[in-house]
Amino acid sequence: MNSDVRCHEGGNRNWEAIGAIGEILGAIAVLLTLIYLVAQIKQNTASVVTATYESMMSGITDINLVVVGNSELASLPVRGGRDPDSLDYEEALRYAFLLRCWMNQGLKQLRLFELGEGLLVCEAKMRVLTN
Repeated sequence: MNSDVRCHEGGNRNWEAIGAIGEILGAIAVLLTLIYLVAQIKQNTASVVTATYESMMSGITDINLVVVGNSELASLPVRGGRDPDSLDYEEALRYAFLLRCWMNQGLKQLRLFELGEGLLVCEAKMRVLTN
């Protein structure tokens, strides 16, 4: 009977060792998963910053391209800025819409700063400018 008890106890020890190895492997798997998730979050953050920066620059560029492509509009910001009363009704309306478009872009940038995204975008812009 003594040998039966030893055999049974040895079997328990094997299962305990297997259980301990399983726990260690599980902990390693969790650690690897966390490392992977951190890398994915960093990559996603970089993508979001890039997309946000491109969106901001695209909006301003689109407005400026319309102004530059139209000789009537090209002088409007200067004339409207110097003497808004010199503009006729249609020019004043166009000038107001141009200002509204530029203001919307500025408000978009301000909102991004308030949300904390703007700082990341500025860092990305500085990296682009310094490279």
